[in-house]
Amino acid sequence: MKVLHTIELEPGTAGTMINFRFAAPKTRREMALMKEIGPAYAQALQSGLPGLIAQLDAALAAREADRGPEPELARPRPDGPLSGLQPLVIVG
Repeated sequence: MKVLHTIELEPGTAGTMINFRFAAPKTRREMALMKEIGPAYAQALQSGLPGLIAQLDAALAAREADRGPEPELARPRPDGPLSGLQPLVIVG
């Protein structure tokens, strides 16, 4: 039996939402099998969530650690295309 599913990570303001998407069974045999194994399959996916979350947290921490300082911005050249512009000052 083939089961097509995808895991979609969706960023949000409160964190990342994990969406599991499944293709519908195509044959009667697949439908019958899914009724039998579906609950166990769902439980297996759900039990793997803590590990997936831990992997995502570790990847994010590694990315933050490797980021380093912000690069120095290039200064406009006195003879460059922006040489006549004055700095923008926002007061508020």
